[in-house]
Amino acid sequence: MMRLARRPTILMAMLIAVVAAAITTTILTVGQRSGTVTSANTGVCGFSPGEECSYAGTPERGLVQKDMSGIVLFHADLRGVDLRGVNLSGADLTGADLRGAVLVEADLEGAILSGADLSDADLYLARLDGVLAFHTRLRGANLRATQLRSANFSQADLTGADLRGAVTYRTVLRTAVLDGAIMPDGTPAGIPPVQSGGR
Repeated sequence: MMRLARRPTILMAMLIAVVAAAITTTILTVGQRSGTVTSANTGVCGFSPGEECSYAGTPERGLVQKDMSGIVLFHADLRGVDLRGVNLSGADLTGADLRGAVLVEADLEGAILSGADLSDADLYLARLDGVLAFHTRLRGANLRATQLRSANFSQADLTGADLRGAVTYRTVLRTAVLDGAIMPDGTPAGIPPVQSGGR
């Protein structure tokens, strides 16, 4: 009698495992790493600090899924990943390692990048309106022609970053480290723009 009572429980556990496997999809590609990341539709990837994100595919194929809005990738290892044109709006990338990542024309509106490392990342033409980037490292990042309206870069490290042509309306950069950065008007950080006309 005890064996019969356990069988439905085991079948239910197996069914849950199959459904969970169907929800989990392979969506990112980086070098030789392989594994799985939870689909954006489920909302949470469930990484813990120090754990590696999981990927599958080949570097040539790049990202398979373009809509990752709202995904949670705490402390994810996304070094060098090609996220070109991907929708990451509202994503939580707190503490993520995105060094050297390609985020050209990506949509990161309202994303949380606090504590993330985007050193040497390419964010050309990306949309970062309303991002929270407290203590974020963007050393040497390409931020040319990005949309940075109402973004908060409090205490972010933008050393050597290129911000030429970036839209910075209501952007908080006052407490950011801007050593060697090129500002939106093309001048080096700390040098006031040249005023034309009049005395």
